[in-house]
Amino acid sequence: KKNLFEVDSPLDVIPGEITPGKNEIVINRGRRTVNIKVTSRCDRPIQNIPSGTAVRFEPGETKTVNLVEIGGNKIVRGGNGLSDGKMDPVKLEAIMARVTERGFGNEKQV
Repeated sequence: KKNLFEVDSPLDVIPGEITPGKNEIVINRGRRTVNIKVTSRCDRPIQNIPSGTAVRFEPGETKTVNLVEIGGNKIVRGGNGLSDGKMDPVKLEAIMARVTERGFGNEKQV
């Protein structure tokens, strides 16, 4: 009896396999960044770091964090409902008004 699923030649690649390139991986290249002081009002991590790592804030703790310009198609989903969709500088004033209205406690930093 012949097996209908026999492979005539071995696979060069395993399905789902990821092969990284040989070059160094650099995150945030060419993106604008800004450092700001953030005070946590919860115990959730705030992140701008490689996947799988986190900057942990204890309640009330203040740390300086690095914010990075949104990349790719610049689409944001979620974000506490402050903005949804494509990011555009024209929307900044309305977004900041929502930040203030909802009591996010933002302060201008120099």
